[in-house]
Amino acid sequence: MRSFEKYYQNGDVKQSGSGRKQMGSNTGIYFRVQGVRDFCGFYDLTWKKGTTGIMSQKIPGHDKYADIRFTEEEFVKAESFIKEKWGLDSDIYRWFWIGIDSCARFGALYNMDNDYTIQKNAAGKSIYIMTAHETKTEHIRGGKWVKYITREDTQKH
Repeated sequence: MRSFEKYYQNGDVKQSGSGRKQMGSNTGIYFRVQGVRDFCGFYDLTWKKGTTGIMSQKIPGHDKYADIRFTEEEFVKAESFIKEKWGLDSDIYRWFWIGIDSCARFGALYNMDNDYTIQKNAAGKSIYIMTAHETKTEHIRGGKWVKYITREDTQKH
């Protein structure tokens, strides 16, 4: 696989024009390694967990932006900007803050129903409980994920 990776990255691998569009080098190698691992797995030839290198199956680009966070100051700026420009009762406000609170992907947020149940926590604060359907994770609980909306202004809206 290491030799193949070198050929692939140099553009020396001949590919048919059918099938998927041209992939980036990391993605292309990932899918080929996955094929080799699946084939070997069928014959009970597997790799130990924690294997590194080309056969590790580390997903390219996974967790690439996990360290990016808004600071408290940026949240305040965003809130005041949205309130001034579009108001508290706007779709922009709803999209932004429900998106932040729920961490739902775009498709799930876009198709999310406006139904919710209200529950009180131990301190007596309200928590709005909503459901989002994540198509990416349909294999887990049918893609249904419970989302908690805790910001008071988002709840008022």
